[in-house]
Amino acid sequence: MTPTNARRPAMSSKLRILATTDLHMQLAGFDYSADRKSDRAGLTHLARLIEEARAEAEAAGASVLLLDNGDGLQGSPLGDFVAEDRRRPHPLMQAFALLRYDAIGLGNHDLDFGIETLASVLSDSPCPVICSNLHLNDPATLPIVDRHIITLPPHGLKVGLFSCLPPQTAMWNAQRLRGRATISDILSTARKSIDDLQADGCDLVIALAHTGVGSNIPQAGMENAAAILQGLPGLDAVIAGHTHDILPAAPGAGALVLPGAMGSHLGIIDLDLERSADSRWKVSNAVSEARAAPEDQSKDLLELIRDDHDQTRKRLDHHIGHSDNPLHSYFASFAPDKGLAVLAHAQAAALKPYLANSELVRFPILSAVAPSRFGGRAGPRNYTDIPAGPISERHVFDLCPFDNLLCAGLLTGADVLDWLEMSAGLFAQIEPGETRPLLDPAFPGHNCDVIFGLEYEIDISVPPRFDQNGDLINPDTQRIRNACWNDRPLDPKQRFIVAMTSYRAAGGGNIPALRNLVSVALPDIRLRAILRDHFAGALPPSPLHNAPVPWRFTPVPQAVAITLTGPEARAHLDELCGREVTEAGMDTGGFLRLSVPLDPVSTRLAISRNADYIPSREVGAGRRLANPVRSGRKQP
Repeated sequence: MTPTNARRPAMSSKLRILATTDLHMQLAGFDYSADRKSDRAGLTHLARLIEEARAEAEAAGASVLLLDNGDGLQGSPLGDFVAEDRRRPHPLMQAFALLRYDAIGLGNHDLDFGIETLASVLSDSPCPVICSNLHLNDPATLPIVDRHIITLPPHGLKVGLFSCLPPQTAMWNAQRLRGRATISDILSTARKSIDDLQADGCDLVIALAHTGVGSNIPQAGMENAAAILQGLPGLDAVIAGHTHDILPAAPGAGALVLPGAMGSHLGIIDLDLERSADSRWKVSNAVSEARAAPEDQSKDLLELIRDDHDQTRKRLDHHIGHSDNPLHSYFASFAPDKGLAVLAHAQAAALKPYLANSELVRFPILSAVAPSRFGGRAGPRNYTDIPAGPISERHVFDLCPFDNLLCAGLLTGADVLDWLEMSAGLFAQIEPGETRPLLDPAFPGHNCDVIFGLEYEIDISVPPRFDQNGDLINPDTQRIRNACWNDRPLDPKQRFIVAMTSYRAAGGGNIPALRNLVSVALPDIRLRAILRDHFAGALPPSPLHNAPVPWRFTPVPQAVAITLTGPEARAHLDELCGREVTEAGMDTGGFLRLSVPLDPVSTRLAISRNADYIPSREVGAGRRLANPVRSGRKQP
């Protein structure tokens, strides 16, 4: 008989953590904007991988947890349509039930539809929904918990979970959350959650951290903080997200994983555990990987979502209007983008009537827009490519993936110049005689605004003035040259009304010039409603119709920029006639490499060719209606 005071022998166990993040309603792995199968996999593909990873763990005698790290509900037309129709269970929640998820964390985009819609969707959740740093004035409005504990057989291992999203979500979704919720700092929330879960007797603590890796230097209010989270005492594993990175690049030691986006990868963390004589479980070894989704799909999940998928495709076929010009984004990083021009002119046309009876009518209108589908981490097929001819609802979603509101602000010429300096940070520095990649991979492309109504140059031979966080890093440099309005040098004291998205007006993108924005009061006008009216010819003429091409590069002698685009761009290379742009082969990610000369001769040719560029005027454009933005006004 063993004495009661004897120390128990050490025991071992294994835990496999499976994680998805940033699914963005890519359930069937389908590009609804192009009406074709997506290269980005999707949950139907990951479902097969989840089955395989479970089987591997069970064969090794390991327990399994399946977790999602947020931003699953928004990001595709399917997500938008099913959010409107709550007569049946939400397909993502049904998918989570089928795949036996154990817990869900929230991401910033999950709040895009508002608290009531999110509450309705989460009422279908098959498992706990966690968000530890979202603090609601009325907690009963959302079915979420701030932490959760799961006890796993066979040894009664207690695993504690908490979840954080970026505190900037309160700013990005200010119109949804103001006066109803606050969001606390990720790091302080994590420390408190770890302490609370350990006090509750948890053996392990896992963070569902909807945040990118970020800096190793802790700061209050960090958007991306996973690198620091990983080193917090008492935290055993970190599921990161938000930035769509894929980490680790290859299987290796450590307990941090960031499994891409849109169902491209499954995060896997394998923990070897030992329980010492004092009955405490400790991680003795950790290995993580981001495993790519396979080509085959789960037939059961495909059948589960089939009706919603088919109805989404049918709704996207709805005819809206016509475009005389093809609209694509293959050359948006170095040449005029007609799709951006359409959105910019539609914003300005929709804004103008609301200024007519106010003192603001005396200020010139500008319009700021940024690209949405421009390759990047989403792959070489993630470009707008709309042929000339009929325009359908799918094309509206293509041009406007995020249905933000139209906003406007009063800015000085100096503010606008600072804004453009921030946007110019997208480009790497290329000095005379150099051949280098055009874009800085650390700078998000969707934060590079083009401001229509102005004409300006971007000199990429000098360092950027701001970094991607909006911090002033080179106060003595200026990339924006020869900025003009109405054929005259831009006066820093001149004031403008600038049309923009609600994301930008709320501080999205960390634009220093917008931190003290004086906003113009407008009703709720959705950008997709504006685009529908534009293509249907229901908007008044754009006040920017005769404005010049907004920007070009300042010539850099004997310099060449290498930029990436989709292979389908070959069909449009004739648009670059005179610029001496040539193909430079394919890269390993399937992108077409283009060599873009920056010397004075080709720049002059480009300016001459583009001088007559005018955005397409769709059939019926300019026809005045009693209600110029008929589908955008608030209803009485």
